[in-house]
Amino acid sequence: MEVSLLGPVRAVRDGVELPVGGPRLKAVLARLALAPGRVVPTGTLIDDLWGAHPPGDAVNALHSLVSRLRKALGDPASVESHATGYRLTAEVDTVRFEHAVGEARDAARAGRHAEAAAGLRAALALWRGEPLTGIGDAGFAAAEVVRLTELRASAVEDRWEADILAGRAADVVADLRTAVAAQPLRERPAALLVRALGMTGQQAEALAAYDRVRRDLADQLGVEPSPGLRDLHLAVLRGELAPRRPPPLTSFVGRTAELARLRALLVERRLVTLVGPGGAGKTRLATVLADELDAPTPFVGLAGVRAEEDVVSGVLNALGGRDAQLFEAMPPKAALDRVVEVLSARPGVLVLDNCEHVVDAAAHLVDAVLARCPGLRVLATSREPLAITGEAVLAVGPLPEADALALFADRAASAGAVVEPDIAAEICRRLDGLPLALELAAARLRSMTPRQVAARLDDRFRLLTGGDRTALPRHRTLRAVVEWSWELLTAEERLLASRLSVFPGGATAESVAAVAGLPVDDVVYVLASLVEKSLVIGGEDRYRMLETVRAYAGEGLTAEVRLAFARHMLAFVTDAEPRLRRPDQVEWLGRLSAEHANLLAAVRVAVSLGEVGLACEIAVRATWFWVVTGRHLEAGQIASELMALPGDVPASTRATLAAYAAFGEFGGMPDREVMRGLLADLADSDAMARFPVMAMLEPLLASAMGDARLAEERLDRAAALADPWGRAAGLLGRAYLADNGGRSGDDDTAAAALAEFRALGDRWGQALSSMHIAEQHSQRGDHPAALRAHEDAVRLVAELGAVDEMVGALARLGVARARADDLAGAERDLGEALRLAEERGGHELAALARFWLASTARRMGDLDRAARLLDEGRAVLTTVDRPSAQWVAIHCCVSADLACATGDAAAAMEWLREAMTAMAATPDMPVTAAIADSAAHAAAAAGDFATAARLVGVGAAIRGRPDAGNPELAALWSTVDAELGTAERISAHDAGAASDQAAALADLAGFLGVRLT
Repeated sequence: MEVSLLGPVRAVRDGVELPVGGPRLKAVLARLALAPGRVVPTGTLIDDLWGAHPPGDAVNALHSLVSRLRKALGDPASVESHATGYRLTAEVDTVRFEHAVGEARDAARAGRHAEAAAGLRAALALWRGEPLTGIGDAGFAAAEVVRLTELRASAVEDRWEADILAGRAADVVADLRTAVAAQPLRERPAALLVRALGMTGQQAEALAAYDRVRRDLADQLGVEPSPGLRDLHLAVLRGELAPRRPPPLTSFVGRTAELARLRALLVERRLVTLVGPGGAGKTRLATVLADELDAPTPFVGLAGVRAEEDVVSGVLNALGGRDAQLFEAMPPKAALDRVVEVLSARPGVLVLDNCEHVVDAAAHLVDAVLARCPGLRVLATSREPLAITGEAVLAVGPLPEADALALFADRAASAGAVVEPDIAAEICRRLDGLPLALELAAARLRSMTPRQVAARLDDRFRLLTGGDRTALPRHRTLRAVVEWSWELLTAEERLLASRLSVFPGGATAESVAAVAGLPVDDVVYVLASLVEKSLVIGGEDRYRMLETVRAYAGEGLTAEVRLAFARHMLAFVTDAEPRLRRPDQVEWLGRLSAEHANLLAAVRVAVSLGEVGLACEIAVRATWFWVVTGRHLEAGQIASELMALPGDVPASTRATLAAYAAFGEFGGMPDREVMRGLLADLADSDAMARFPVMAMLEPLLASAMGDARLAEERLDRAAALADPWGRAAGLLGRAYLADNGGRSGDDDTAAAALAEFRALGDRWGQALSSMHIAEQHSQRGDHPAALRAHEDAVRLVAELGAVDEMVGALARLGVARARADDLAGAERDLGEALRLAEERGGHELAALARFWLASTARRMGDLDRAARLLDEGRAVLTTVDRPSAQWVAIHCCVSADLACATGDAAAAMEWLREAMTAMAATPDMPVTAAIADSAAHAAAAAGDFATAARLVGVGAAIRGRPDAGNPELAALWSTVDAELGTAERISAHDAGAASDQAAALADLAGFLGVRLT
């Protein structure tokens, strides 16, 4: 049990406050707690509780109070009776407080001031308000309150002093000002305030604070300040409390790893150079490191040195080695000797900042002083290495995302702005996490909203101009930062940098050479030089620029160069696209992924130059890459935008893009009139021969339009293609159409497609074929085979690296696990699918994953979670423009099943009517059959078991086969058999199953009261 006296009096056991009610009862508890573990005599208790007016039978009255207290505490042993009085057994916060304060004071006496401050903070955190509150007018309270309050005040002052001595004087100035204002005659807070102000460089304020307390003491008490306070005043006058270095005006954010590495390097090496692009924070990092060092750290900035020959004299001036005008004409060798003399007198770390524009002279100087000053180390900052033997180079690049966000938030707060997380993330991303750019953007928040800043980042050089007026000129605007580095390049380097800037996603040396029209060998060396100078980032045979550098380098790009870029990307994607259907497709998917941003840019560039045909050819060749990697909506959106543009485009290209546009725009189900026109255009072109994916898309379009004859004709055309991949795609399309149409006679078609895709080495085709085969196994009730096929599909999609496709593959695997009664496994896979969908922004898939998770939660008995997941999924689905009918129907079916689980058959029927209405014009028999299965559960919930059995048969007729793998249908059979008997159940089921598909659809629609179209 714990008793708290530092605030309202209370007793707590196991985190629960005990019902100690009434001031007198709390007074007994408090008085005993003030002597924990000791016997308090009866007479003392009576005197302390009642004072001069005890009750007539005070001993019995006290005994009664103790009895009530024991009952309230729930443990008679907590208050022990002794011959002379009573003793409380409990932990008491006053004891803990005084013990913690004592330990902190011991640490302070040993010079461990940071430890002392932390201990005092922990002790003071025990206080919850005024001590001994709630015990009425008990006589003992007043003196104890005074004692405890003074102890607390003394501990607070101890904590302030510990913080000051630990180097955190600035953190306590505000608290000390408040304390002195509240108690102007209390000398210790006044002395601490004078010390804190002096140690933070505020000497005038420290003297003023001393003068105020001196006047107050004289005017109100007629006394002089104590000797200690007078000595402190003299120390301020003498400058003995001045800080070693002025604190920076802004906080240092991030760079934890770089700072640790820099510390280690300066121990290992005598020369370390920080290299990186302008505005990356090299100078600030060097300054922070210098502030940490105990050794002398002269800081020499070379930004103002304009000529190589002036470097030595500039360093000498900064070191204070030029004592008189006599030295103005000092020869270079004499100046160098003087630099060596100065540095030898105080060996430590010399910081040379901004060496890039005088790098040769800086390198020679550093080499000389390191040779002649054996105790010296040098830390240099530059945009390229000094290139001296023994030099350690530490790259300082953009901040990681978390650090960039923290820096931007900090600087935005200084500008009085609070930025929404998504806007802050966009600004940090588009400014590459470059510290100076982020600070300039934050400065703009003084006059613009965050959204205005984000919207104008395309014009970043005009936008980001509000830098610190006291900073170096090249740090006041973003343009000046880049110009400083650009002016240091050779003409050849500028040319290559400009050509590289046309590639937003970076490029290989071969691609840059192709656009520049130069030999690759020459380009490689120039790009390497640009990497050395921090204008280009190199790695794994690719080169890229920070977005700000790229924007500057691309300002002078001509139409000719931009057109060369677009044509180069067409040549690349034309060569790459067929390779996506071969065994080396993973390698080529990697290459295309690396060029993704460039492909998008090439389409935009071609359109901007009026080359619509070129833009369409790039897009149609890139579309299969987008589809394979799961970027279906992206493919459809780009195709839609291009189709709206006039231009000379080959018929097959235009028709193929139109097909992608239709599927992308309408979530997989185009308008019938749109489909009819598309099919006519496709029939008149050689699209299927040029683009093998049309072997699957064209039959799907015809089927979606409801034209089975035309779908079959397109499948026959696919079967006759010369391209084996096209034939395999046609087989897969045939299998999907058979399944969608409720025809179960083509079960071997998917297996044949799988064999073809496997022979070709195409993982995408294998994955889709495996998913289809898995569904067939599941419906037959062969769950082990279904799970193996789904797991194969997940593995194949993982090999492709198609994260978006992985969402669907995992969701299907999760559903298959649920059908196999592995509900924990289902929840795991569906949860991972949901995580990926939300991470990738796939709204429809995120909704679907929630629906299946809700179904799993219902089967696990967690109906509240199921309802919550359904509501969340429905909310997500409402954000989708024209969501697919299938997704709506699935939501409704899962909602109906949940309504049945809660016994609300009427609500279930309403959900199923909505599902059937959504699917009335959509020929997807598996989803419609699922509506029939849910309707069977609703009928059973309403007590109509014969109809339930018939509806299961109707579902089988719609699907084209019974669903032998559905565990909930098996459970339903047990219920119906118990109510009707097996024979009557079979008869009712067979009546529904005997219908042809059209009659079964009509039967289901009639039961739900929905009119089919």
